[in-house]
Amino acid sequence: MAYYDVIFRSSKPMRGFGTTEIRCMQPLRFLAEAGLSAHAGSIYEAGLPPCRLLVLHRVALDPVTQRVIQLARSYGASILYDTDDFLAGPVKTDWDPKIAAALEEADLVSVSGRDLAAKVAQLGKETVIVRAKLSRMIFAAAERAANRSAHREAVVIGYFSGSAHHDADFEMIAPALARILRKYPKTRLALGGKLSVGEGFNGLADRVTFAPFRPYAEFVELLGEIDINLAPLDLTSPLAQARSDLKYIEASAFGVPTIASPSTAYLDAIEDGKTGLIANDDAWQEKLELLIESRDRRKQIGAAARTFVTREASPDAGRKEWLDLFERLKPTAFRGGHWKNLSQRWGLHLTQRTRAGRGNLRIALGCLPVRGNDPNAVQ
Repeated sequence: MAYYDVIFRSSKPMRGFGTTEIRCMQPLRFLAEAGLSAHAGSIYEAGLPPCRLLVLHRVALDPVTQRVIQLARSYGASILYDTDDFLAGPVKTDWDPKIAAALEEADLVSVSGRDLAAKVAQLGKETVIVRAKLSRMIFAAAERAANRSAHREAVVIGYFSGSAHHDADFEMIAPALARILRKYPKTRLALGGKLSVGEGFNGLADRVTFAPFRPYAEFVELLGEIDINLAPLDLTSPLAQARSDLKYIEASAFGVPTIASPSTAYLDAIEDGKTGLIANDDAWQEKLELLIESRDRRKQIGAAARTFVTREASPDAGRKEWLDLFERLKPTAFRGGHWKNLSQRWGLHLTQRTRAGRGNLRIALGCLPVRGNDPNAVQ
């Protein structure tokens, strides 16, 4: 029977990009480096092998999640709930009720920043802040990109949305960007992700490039092609203030300076004028001009930012953080033999099959991944 120290289960499949890459797959690799076996997958497809610690990532409490929790408890596992976003319900200032119910089932809740920790604390749950960390892949990509900017005449400004929920963020800075492109003929704008661009850039098409949404390993290569990174947030939205500082730390690995909105996460990470720049709503053009007009200032701030993330967001920092978290929860060894939890494992898989509206006898019987053959497992 396959057995794991830590299992990650998300509401989404492990696709190599987005929140599951940052909050599930990268921690899985950190744990493996610390000598712990780990597995990651969708809570709706991957079953639940015996484990000592179950990490529930952004899942709602529904019949599948309830069975997963019951099975984990029968194994003697501790449960950590993890989220890097405020998952609101119909009332945008409140948690989605099914998310809140899942949070209640956990022994501890890990979040990506202070604002999100405060929102979880309203539910009376103990929290720990686990900020995003960077993989060795990103640092390797940064090394490959190290000399590219020195050979560029243009100053390339980059904004990469990452998901389909950042149109309001971009619209907030679009007028300033259009003015910058018109004022500085040698500037270029690189956009990427899921983003709608308005008409404010008419006549500037030859100076604007757009990269479609792509896997994470390909996306980070784009950071080596820019000189200034933008991280705007429409802070009138109750969801925006709870977002993490991921855009900042990703660019910082490449020594690229970031201009960011004054959210809690960015204020915690950025020392304004030293490791990045903070811009209020009316200051984006001013901060852009500051960096566009001085290559030395860009290099100075970018180097300081890289020093910060090398210390605070490196794989070594991630390994230590997740090992400390594992030990804090004091997960016990697996209780029981092969047959003890058979009925619960069967019940979980039948519930998963019913929810998905698909499945066959092979899926129903294949309730445990085969050790050594699962791409989302690390032994």
